[in-house]
Amino acid sequence: MTRRTTIANKLPSVLLWGAILAVLYATSLYSYLLFHVAVEVFIVVVAFSVFVMVYNTRRFDNSALLNVLGAGFFSVAMLDFFHTLAYKGMGIFTGYDANLPTQLWVALRYVHSLTMLAALLLMGKQVRFRWLMAISGGISLLLLVAIFSRVFPTAYIEGVGLTPFKIISEYAVAAIYLCVIGLLFAKKQQFDPKVFQLLVAASAGAIVTGMFFTLYFSVYDVFNKLGHYLNLISFYLVYKAVLDTGLRRPYALLFRELKQSEESLRRSEGLLRSVFGNASVILMATDRQGFITLLDGKELPDLGIRPKDAIGRPVDEVAHLPVSCEDVQRALAGETFAIEKPLGEGTVFYSSFSPLRDGAGQVIGMIAVATDITERRQAEEMSRRVAQAARVREAEEAERRRLARELHDQVGGNLGALSMSVGVVKALLPQMLKHANPEEALEILSAQLDSSLELVQQTSQSIRSVMADLRPAVLDEFGLAAALRWYGERLAARTELIVQVEGDDLQPRPEASVETELFRITQEALSNVVKHASASRVTISLTHEDGMLSLVIADDGVGFDPAQLPEATEHGGWGLGTMVERAEAAGGHLTVESQPGKGTQLSVRLPWPAHQDARHSLIERAAAS
Repeated sequence: MTRRTTIANKLPSVLLWGAILAVLYATSLYSYLLFHVAVEVFIVVVAFSVFVMVYNTRRFDNSALLNVLGAGFFSVAMLDFFHTLAYKGMGIFTGYDANLPTQLWVALRYVHSLTMLAALLLMGKQVRFRWLMAISGGISLLLLVAIFSRVFPTAYIEGVGLTPFKIISEYAVAAIYLCVIGLLFAKKQQFDPKVFQLLVAASAGAIVTGMFFTLYFSVYDVFNKLGHYLNLISFYLVYKAVLDTGLRRPYALLFRELKQSEESLRRSEGLLRSVFGNASVILMATDRQGFITLLDGKELPDLGIRPKDAIGRPVDEVAHLPVSCEDVQRALAGETFAIEKPLGEGTVFYSSFSPLRDGAGQVIGMIAVATDITERRQAEEMSRRVAQAARVREAEEAERRRLARELHDQVGGNLGALSMSVGVVKALLPQMLKHANPEEALEILSAQLDSSLELVQQTSQSIRSVMADLRPAVLDEFGLAAALRWYGERLAARTELIVQVEGDDLQPRPEASVETELFRITQEALSNVVKHASASRVTISLTHEDGMLSLVIADDGVGFDPAQLPEATEHGGWGLGTMVERAEAAGGHLTVESQPGKGTQLSVRLPWPAHQDARHSLIERAAAS
């Protein structure tokens, strides 16, 4: 809009008010009393209209600015109404002179200025309108009683003019209006620009009005008239700022704080959407019936979800959400929790749920934040596999050291002794040929050969024992059950432990890798029993039922507290951790049950589809025969 257009739009209003002021001036020439009544009636109407507007909008805007203005302007309207009726020449209040309207004028000036100041000081706070009305009405009543009972200080003396109290009061009111202007500038950002300009101009007009009202001698002289003109203009500016703006552009005044809150909320929502739109998270909210009210997140297109199609629908009608109806109902019941939820093709979401409550604490919905932790889980799995591989390498190295010790201690010692025995035989052979008694030499040689033969047999046995520890041949030839019985017999022969193996041979046999892992688990478990359990008996059970293969190892030893399982694994090295990893490598899982003084039971369960296939095959064969 150009400047010329702006002037053209404002010209009718300027001409209208110019005409009004001219009519008022003409009226003042005809009858000053009529002029005064016209001006004061306008002021009373403006002040009372501010009160009516605030009263009817108090439920929508409970801010102190308008509430204080409404209550204060009610007092201004009431005091100015009495001032108009009490003006010299009206003849309504008999027995009083020009001091009465002047006192009422001073009272309403104080009330008006202090109302503006209090409204700005309390701006942004929440106050109850009825309490403000009670305070404002009480102050007005006290002022009226004080004035009409002649307790209020004298403001005007007939034939003398204004009293010092009146003049000082006008300057005090001017100082209050200066504070009002200062507060307006300090809080400029909280006002609509046009409202701010009008309120500053109205306050400045009120200051100049007071200055003119310190100069008149008669209540009918020119300074009094000029003061009323300026007072009229000042209240007209208040009318434009509060009434005209409040009715034409309510969001600029009545609901400005609401609008600011709405804009702030919109900015926060935009920021929140931007954050969730660029992060690997999904934000979802529902109402108390479980219908989706908000759904946003960068991951949604990858999951094949369109937020616009999901809004207003229950959770169970939207496919691929990392949230279930059960989760929503738990949150709507007031529970705060978090879960991990796999979502096909290896995708994993960590979802946190919490209820949404209103000001009274009632649940009005729920909110869920789902974070894609697939990459983190993959990294953790990779880290676990690397750690598992490192532990396996460490186990292999420990096994190599053990085998090296056995080979060195047993096989190496036997081979050294055998070498010495063969050397003795070699040295005896030339002597035997020259010996005077061949039979005696032959007997010595035969003894040396027997000793060497015994060493060869011991060495062979040691080598077979080491090879059996590496991988028993019975495991390859006869299967897991036979290998467990063989190992149990060997362990019972070396120790005082009674080993009982229960279970039949598995037909068809599991994969070789599965048999190996289960056999190694048994070896490690029995080793722990011998070292730590102080048990007298251990039972090994191998069973299969409903497509599941179970290996259970139970002892009657001292047991331990499962709560102290990390300490137990520390005392036993990392053997238990290795067993867990071997069970997972076989496709199953391992559990440990134990109590102090009641022994320990180790269980491995894994799927065994081959058993089901075999059973179905036997059934089909029986049906065919």
